[in-house]
Amino acid sequence: MTQVFNAIITAAYYTYHDVIRYVIQYLPIAVIFGGLFCVAYAIIKKITWLDGGLRGSELFRMFILAVYGVAVAFITILNRAPGSEDAVDLQFLVGIGLTTSYLAELIENVLLFMPLGVMLPTVLPRRGGKGIFRFICVGGLGFIGSLAIEVTQLITSRGMFQVDDLVMNTLGALAGCMLYTLVRGE
Repeated sequence: MTQVFNAIITAAYYTYHDVIRYVIQYLPIAVIFGGLFCVAYAIIKKITWLDGGLRGSELFRMFILAVYGVAVAFITILNRAPGSEDAVDLQFLVGIGLTTSYLAELIENVLLFMPLGVMLPTVLPRRGGKGIFRFICVGGLGFIGSLAIEVTQLITSRGMFQVDDLVMNTLGALAGCMLYTLVRGE
């Protein structure tokens, strides 16, 4: 029992250390690119008159989503050297319990997509629907986003294609959506 507790504490430490490091390292560039995205979004929306105009709250939600997307791209793909890894791991949770760093990686994959699960319902049409439809949309988009990252990592040799990542990222998006739903009281 003590070994399990120590493994969980160590994994939590690794997770905390990695999350803080990534936030400090990539947030400034993510904010710059997020701002550029929002300027382009506002210009396109103004030119095309989509939805009758631009609201500040809508622009803010898009800015946060863009900053998040850029940060995820840097964390998962752009910070890695080309050719650093190119393998496929189709086994699910084979390494669970073997190392604390593996456990930390699983936790980080869930945490990485939780913000997506919180933000997507705010930008989906009609506030992301209600009930199970919301979870299907968020889970599906979380899976597609994770799959896009894994395929890009494989094609560019900037990471290993792992089924664990797909499952944990999708679970993270669903957990974020559940958190959004609970906080909103829906």
